[in-house]
Amino acid sequence: MKSQRFYLPADISSGAYFSRGEPRPYAVRARLTPALGFGKAGRLRIGAEVVGVYENPKWFSGFGPSATVRVWSSPLEEVGVLAVVDHMWWEGDRPSSGAALVFDLDGMFRIGARLDRDWLEQSTSPQVSLGADIPNILKVLGGHRSGAPHLPLSITPRRGSHG
Repeated sequence: MKSQRFYLPADISSGAYFSRGEPRPYAVRARLTPALGFGKAGRLRIGAEVVGVYENPKWFSGFGPSATVRVWSSPLEEVGVLAVVDHMWWEGDRPSSGAALVFDLDGMFRIGARLDRDWLEQSTSPQVSLGADIPNILKVLGGHRSGAPHLPLSITPRRGSHG
């Protein structure tokens, strides 16, 4: 049994910023988080994030460490809820911290609720995120996924059936 696994989730999140209760620019973020998972079903994942942001009307990027813990798993362990914490450094030495709860369907589909705090501008951004784990998507597209149920791509009639 493997104790480590590589994860590469890609997520897109969007939401507004609120500073002192006032809405500010709307932002869309594309996030890539390479991580090494430890334990059964990647219970603990340690990684680094690279994020590109469009904050109307400008673009900028950031990077930082990330930690993820699987806080709930289905009996088959293919479905779970992940808790994520991270700290980012944006262009211009602008620090922020974030936390998210993410519903994960075996890496094929991820949906989450996220809250980020920009410490320099004293603003908060609630966001909704969608994503997937790139290695899982590639395995399924390549037909090399083992150990998990597959959906049939074609239906073959039984012998002796007519039609």
